[in-house]
Amino acid sequence: MNHVLRFQSVVLLLFAMIYGEVSAQATVYYHEDFNGYADTAALYAAWPSGDLSQLPAGDPNAHPGEPHLDAAYWMLWAQDGEVHGDPGAAPIGDENPGNWADNPSQRFRRGAPDRNGLTHYLRKLAGVPGAGDDRYINSDSDWVTGHDPTRSPDKQRGSGRYEEGYYISSPDGAIDLSRVAPGSPLWLHFQGQIVLNDDNGTPIFELWVNPDNTNPATWVLAMQRICTARLASRNRLEPYATPANCTGLFGVVDLDISRFGLQGKSNVGLRFMHRGCIFDYNVIIDEIVIDDVEYGKGDVELFPRETFDTAAGDTLPAGWSAIDNNGVHPWAADPFFHRTYSRGTDEVDPLCVNRLDEHFVVNGTLPDENIKYYDEQEDYLITPVIDCTRAKQMVYLHFDSEARIDSIARRPLDKKVVEMTSDGGQTWSEVWTYQGIGRRSDNMPCYTQHIVPVPAAAGQPEVQFRFVIRINDTLSFWAIDNVKVTGDSGPVPVQEWSDL
Repeated sequence: MNHVLRFQSVVLLLFAMIYGEVSAQATVYYHEDFNGYADTAALYAAWPSGDLSQLPAGDPNAHPGEPHLDAAYWMLWAQDGEVHGDPGAAPIGDENPGNWADNPSQRFRRGAPDRNGLTHYLRKLAGVPGAGDDRYINSDSDWVTGHDPTRSPDKQRGSGRYEEGYYISSPDGAIDLSRVAPGSPLWLHFQGQIVLNDDNGTPIFELWVNPDNTNPATWVLAMQRICTARLASRNRLEPYATPANCTGLFGVVDLDISRFGLQGKSNVGLRFMHRGCIFDYNVIIDEIVIDDVEYGKGDVELFPRETFDTAAGDTLPAGWSAIDNNGVHPWAADPFFHRTYSRGTDEVDPLCVNRLDEHFVVNGTLPDENIKYYDEQEDYLITPVIDCTRAKQMVYLHFDSEARIDSIARRPLDKKVVEMTSDGGQTWSEVWTYQGIGRRSDNMPCYTQHIVPVPAAAGQPEVQFRFVIRINDTLSFWAIDNVKVTGDSGPVPVQEWSDL
């Protein structure tokens, strides 16, 4: 499978750890993969980082003099789980991050996924050529236990207050967009694994942008994710989770930043924040790119967007099929998974589907079923046959996903993947996986709008995709919506491909 596209020029770069293969050369204005830093100290020398009390006056996130209790320091990590330079976080018991490299259940912390769902670590496990050392930034507060006055000050970790948190900002002068004309498209892409322990935590992830990195007053919020348990009904503090901002994330983020007036600016800033923590897990960021490409748009529509508005129960839209090998919970349009059918006064329910609208297909244990399934059989949701002959170089599978998921180390039989066939179902090949994340599937729902590059589908007359699930835990579900397939009718104008 092709994942990495090599340099074409100093200006025209294509990064397949984020993109897969793309249909047109992108003008890349900025790229950071964190592989050039030896340790956290070297990272901090370039990327300013600290807690919110250390931000300068006038910064909208500055809270000078505020007591700071959490320990979600941004640190440089590697795919082997090694922490490259602890900036002073006091380890608590067995959750010392230095021990995570030897703990199989912590493999999910080893990197953020690419468009096919694979981290560098999973690539290495699979023996993929070229899957060598990779570094990334990680803000981890798994040891956060909440403010407890009976504990010593160095063990008081987290109050859940919005005013507490850690930031890391891009280097001064690193992002120069002065050659970008006003009104031109501008996209930010990055690999993210944002695990917020949504069942009982309080954390918030935020991304801020600044047209002038030297002016602390001009930072603007561009993206926010709030854990689904940060609710008034649970006596949490504001800001609260809503259907527009809740859940974690697992995948590549494609954010249109054209509206923030960054075009033509010579010193643009990015800032990642992990704040308001009580008992959550981690935020991993890698492979940051700013360019002019709306990834996966393509120039041909091969399969129009399926919204499942006509689906009801096990009656699926025309051409779709489901195979229930378990005889328990088949793929179906089941409204009882949705937050609007749950009790309570909040708009969000941590045990339900929150980000998707009321029309979707889902497979899993119902929110009120407090039981474990140890299925040995897989269930399949299969698309209609799709003619991809108009796509000469690349096919893109789009789908919205909201799921509770688990790690291959903790639940090796739990499975959520997408597979493709071009021979009528005689053979299937995996094109995307959810296997690299999570500790417990009952408290970490993630919502992501996925765009998966599938080069093997290009030019094929009879392509089908199937969503494969096998449940091996309590309260595990996978909801799918807005499935679409696009492609590129012309060849990619590049000279050399390489496989990763």
